[in-house]
Amino acid sequence: MKLLQAILVGIAIGILIAPDKGSATREKLAGKLLALKDDTQDYLSDAAENIKDKAEDITDNVKSKAQQVVNKAKSKVEDLKNNDKDI
Repeated sequence: MKLLQAILVGIAIGILIAPDKGSATREKLAGKLLALKDDTQDYLSDAAENIKDKAEDITDNVKSKAQQVVNKAKSKVEDLKNNDKDI
C-alpha cells in the first residue's frame, strides 16, 4: 500500500513540474497508469497463484496426516482384536 502511495505521489510531483504541454503530460500519465495497472494485475495474479499452491500443499498435508491417523487407528483395532483372541 505504501508503495502505491509513493508511486502516486511521484506521478503527482512529476505532473506539477513537467515541462511538457498538458496533452503530452496526460498521455504520459495514461501510459504510466496503464503500466501500473498491468504490474498490479501481474502481482495479484502471482499472489493468487502462490496462495492456491500453498492451499493445495496444506490440503495434501492434512489428507496425508489424516490417513496416517486412520491407518494407526486400524492397526490398534487389529491389535486389540488379536489380543482378545489370545485371552
